[in-house]
Amino acid sequence: MKVVVYDDTGSVVQELALSDTAKEAVVLGFNPSGDKDVLTAKSLAAAAITFAELISQVKGSGPLAGRRCSLAKTDFETGAMFLVKAITGPQNK
Repeated sequence: MKVVVYDDTGSVVQELALSDTAKEAVVLGFNPSGDKDVLTAKSLAAAAITFAELISQVKGSGPLAGRRCSLAKTDFETGAMFLVKAITGPQNK
C-alpha cells in the first residue's frame, strides 16, 4: 500500500510505500470489523511513521534528530490507537 501526498494544485509532492515496520506498529492487518475508517486511520498513521523513518535516515545524523523521529513514531502509533478507539468504541454504537 502507498500513500500519495498532493499539493493544492494537484501535483504529487511525495509517494510513500508503507514500511513493514510502520504497518506492524499500527497492526494494519487487524481490523475484524472491516471498518473503512479504521483502515484509513491506521494507513495514515503508518504513512506518518514511514515518513518519520525516512527523515531519520536522511537527517538522523544529528544528536537530536533520530530521537525526535523516534518520539514522533511513538506518538503516531499512540494516536492511531486512540483514533481506532474513537471509531470503534462502545460510546459510538
